[in-house]
Amino acid sequence: MSQASASRWRQIPNALSFLRLLLIPPIVYLSLHQYDGLALSLYIVVALSDYADGWLARRYHWQSRFGMILDPLADRIFVLSMIPLLWYLDTLGLLYGIVLGVRCLLQASVVPVVLLWLKRPFGIRAMWLQLFASVTAYIVLGLGFADEARYLWLPSTSGARFIFERTVGAMTFIGLLLEVAVLIRFAPRYLHVLQKRKNTFE
Repeated sequence: MSQASASRWRQIPNALSFLRLLLIPPIVYLSLHQYDGLALSLYIVVALSDYADGWLARRYHWQSRFGMILDPLADRIFVLSMIPLLWYLDTLGLLYGIVLGVRCLLQASVVPVVLLWLKRPFGIRAMWLQLFASVTAYIVLGLGFADEARYLWLPSTSGARFIFERTVGAMTFIGLLLEVAVLIRFAPRYLHVLQKRKNTFE
């Protein structure tokens, strides 16, 4: 494989991150115009792309400094865009949405505040707690889209509807606990980075 061809392949993870951003307007449009099945399908594509870009980067050693910043930033922007949409559709808990939004805003602010304003390099160390919170957030948001589309596949008289609603409630509660735990860990770390006591986010 030529060097130019290899260089193009290395951009796949970054392209998947940009894809998540590009799919925000179509998902919003489809949801607001009641194309719920299509909106859910695109959301699933986004969720899978989030897993795929990280896996490809690790598997084929396609990591880059730009990708390490773009991937989490794209995730936060996407999630922040979905929260008001699902609130409008009344399929996302208010408290969970607020805590999730605060966490995403705080983490997304790292790039403009630390990198662009303070012009200070920083590292990112993946933590299992953050991973679990992010995966749970995608599941809870996905259940919100599935809630809109459930009339397509879940009869209102079915006992499965009761199970679905209880699943949404349980996952939302678990997600809330994880988000609070992430904030408790991340906020002091952010302060330490601003104070130059640390240079790595977890």
